[in-house]
Amino acid sequence: MRRTVRAGALAALMAAGLPVAPALAANINVSQIATGTYTGINWNVAAMQARVYGWTVSYATVAVAGIDTEPTAWFAPDPWGAGLQPNLAYPALTRTKPTQNYTQGNAQFLYDSSYSRLANVDMTTAAPRKVEAGLSGGGASGAKVTAALSYRAHVDNTTAQTLDYYFDLKVPVLKRGTSPAYDLCCSGDSNGGTYNYHSPQSADSRAAVDVEVDGLPVWSSEAAYTYPATNSSSPFDEVDIAWDQPNGPGTTTLYLGRVAPGHGMDITFIARADARDLASYCGIQGPSSYLSHDYEVHCFGLDHRVEMANITNRFRGPQPPFSIYAKAALMVKKPFPVSPSLVQAAPPAVAQPNVAVRKPLRAVAPPQRVDQ
Repeated sequence: MRRTVRAGALAALMAAGLPVAPALAANINVSQIATGTYTGINWNVAAMQARVYGWTVSYATVAVAGIDTEPTAWFAPDPWGAGLQPNLAYPALTRTKPTQNYTQGNAQFLYDSSYSRLANVDMTTAAPRKVEAGLSGGGASGAKVTAALSYRAHVDNTTAQTLDYYFDLKVPVLKRGTSPAYDLCCSGDSNGGTYNYHSPQSADSRAAVDVEVDGLPVWSSEAAYTYPATNSSSPFDEVDIAWDQPNGPGTTTLYLGRVAPGHGMDITFIARADARDLASYCGIQGPSSYLSHDYEVHCFGLDHRVEMANITNRFRGPQPPFSIYAKAALMVKKPFPVSPSLVQAAPPAVAQPNVAVRKPLRAVAPPQRVDQ
């Protein structure tokens, strides 16, 4: 991205007789590794290169969870007190608002969900580990939840040779579930009862994963859902959008770039899930027997999550969801010399306008390799 003075503003300044400073292009949010010389690799040759050790990597970890009924989001660990650590951390953080069962006379009304809001990051259990946002009956004023996990890996090339860095990613799985609110009458009859479904006024959710190098995105995968709140929409209608890289499971390898001795880079992995709804109506399921006074409450439910599997690290064993490693920089062979008599004369040079061109990002992803 480059910032320049727009022509209209420049003309206005000149017309007013004000001094005009020369326009200077500025690189905004651009890292050194992204603006250096483009480096391509031959993946077949790179696969035969031996891994190099002796360089260092350290990690910063933070999980965040927030629900709209609490004034602030929660973090684990404290993001302002934790420094870089030699190993990945596996946080667990949950914020939830439980549903409240109620009574009317002798009747007892029980919700089919234990929560109305859930924001959850759980990296402590066996795979799949997850980042999750869930809602069940947001009420007349609506509901909103968010959960996210961030890993930042700082790499330093402390060896005496230039290294090529790679990033193996166990592609996370993005999952969503919805259930409409409904009434159910006479569930004990021969037809299994009569259902009456209710639509939410609005609902949206997403699950996304991003990988960044020095703050610039190099790999992304996202799935989003929205309820099409039109007059003709049924309770089961939906609009689903998925873009960029395919959903998991699978494994992919990213080439992060070439790093000289004494230099480094930051790699950031971010997984997030968000959900929002306005679903003021919940349905009621009547008792299955005239002897029972228990009624079940069925509200609109929405859950979106990122599920992460383990990937094997040489020194740390199974860990989610990525592994960083380095190899000796590939040497590019010089072209075979050609006789001058066989070389055609180059056409005359054509003057080119002075256009600032941003060099391409040096992170290249190969085709997906799906696990069997």
